[in-house]
Amino acid sequence: MTLVPVKVECKNTHPFTLSGNFIGTITSPACEVESKNTTLKFSASSATQEHKTYTGVNYNLTSQTGTGTIKEASQVSEITTSSETAGTFDCT
Repeated sequence: MTLVPVKVECKNTHPFTLSGNFIGTITSPACEVESKNTTLKFSASSATQEHKTYTGVNYNLTSQTGTGTIKEASQVSEITTSSETAGTFDCT
C-alpha cells in the first residue's frame, strides 16, 4: 500500500506525519479460491515492517514529528476489503 502523507494529531502527543509504503500478507482467501473478500495482515518487529522488499524494490513506512528527523515506522493491523464481484488469486 502506498500512503499519502497523513498528519496524525492525538491528545497528549505531538502531531506527526506518516508517509511511505508498506507491504501486507494476504491471509484470506487461499490461492485459487473464489471470494468477494480479501484479508490483509500487516506485521512488524519493533519499528521494522515484516515485509519490506517486493520485486527487488525496498518499501518503507516513515514518521516525522514536526520538522524533526524522519524515522522508520511500522503498521500492525489486519484489514478486510470487499468487492461486489468474486475473484481468485493466482499464486504461481
